[in-house]
Amino acid sequence: MAKYFREVGFENVALTASASTNGTSIIAAPGAGLSIYLLGASTFDDIRLTETNGSGATIVTAGAGMSNFPSTIKVKENTAVWLIGAGTVGATLFYYVDNS
Repeated sequence: MAKYFREVGFENVALTASASTNGTSIIAAPGAGLSIYLLGASTFDDIRLTETNGSGATIVTAGAGMSNFPSTIKVKENTAVWLIGAGTVGATLFYYVDNS
């Protein structure tokens, strides 16, 4: 996974977050004025990432295995990312938090 500015356009290394429970907040809301940028995911099974809670708007879906998103996905300011899936739920997300 890319870690440096020349590879992803951000000044710091990518962060990771993991969860293995359906309906779990995998990345907490970062705070006022901050946004989460999703870079990719590694998953056990198909997943859906949603805003705010399990019934929030879908941010992205990812299939089982390693998913490098075609572009960086910016989540709305101060919004948590929730993990939703069927079957063997489990994912590691690669992300960055920025104030732009």
